[in-house]
Amino acid sequence: MPGCGYGHDVREFAAAGFEAVGVDFAPLAVERANEQSKGAPGKFEFRQADIFELPNTERGRFDYLYEYTCFVAIEPRRRPEYVQLALELLKPGGMLIGCFYNHGREGGPPFDVTREQVLELYRPHFEIRKLEITPHSVERRSGHELWAEFVRP
Repeated sequence: MPGCGYGHDVREFAAAGFEAVGVDFAPLAVERANEQSKGAPGKFEFRQADIFELPNTERGRFDYLYEYTCFVAIEPRRRPEYVQLALELLKPGGMLIGCFYNHGREGGPPFDVTREQVLELYRPHFEIRKLEITPHSVERRSGHELWAEFVRP
């Protein structure tokens, strides 16, 4: 999971039976993720790294890539690199799942992204199975998160 922060989602996926890997650029985030994960169930690990360097060691390793606020945290000019990162990390048939945050505000991070912008970037490279507003957001983000299910050919 790119941009895993303190590892909440990593722990949730591991508890559900997935072997989960969380990566964050910030050493403090990884330190806190490890601290908060002591005794948590499942198989998981945390790494401090630049996500854009992961294809050097992790190419084609993953069945799933879970996106939640990493895409909107990076500079918009780097978004095509992020799409390429997903392609390189996923196995053929692997899925990118998660949410894109469409908050409609200027500036960032988080930087806004529209449904159309997501489609423009991902459609040439992935089979788009779903990209719609999710009813499962926390209240403050209700109506502003686009649930995504994209398959790597």
